[in-house]
Amino acid sequence: MSETEHYTGELIKIPKTSSVEDMCKQICQESGMLETGYYETWREALEYDFDKDYFIYDDVIYKVDLVENDPYDDIFRASKSCNGRIKFEVKYYNGGCCFSEALKEALKGIE
Repeated sequence: MSETEHYTGELIKIPKTSSVEDMCKQICQESGMLETGYYETWREALEYDFDKDYFIYDDVIYKVDLVENDPYDDIFRASKSCNGRIKFEVKYYNGGCCFSEALKEALKGIE
């Protein structure tokens, strides 16, 4: 069932230590996922099974720190802070887009 979702929070950049795929594998395995299951790559597994915990944009992995808010109108906001984090607020109907699409829409405003 589709419903409206509203989140605020920050994207915290994870320093790149290896390839994005290797980093995704490490994060998934630390979270208890020992194989990719029906996903073709570890990146795909991270993006779908941990979509509200991690976000990949421009081959950079971010840790998602979010708060779920009461839903009503659509909101897509993002801003960079001086510490390198990206603060965001997204509110959307999940029958029209998903969390990562809402984040991409919000990030368009700060590029």
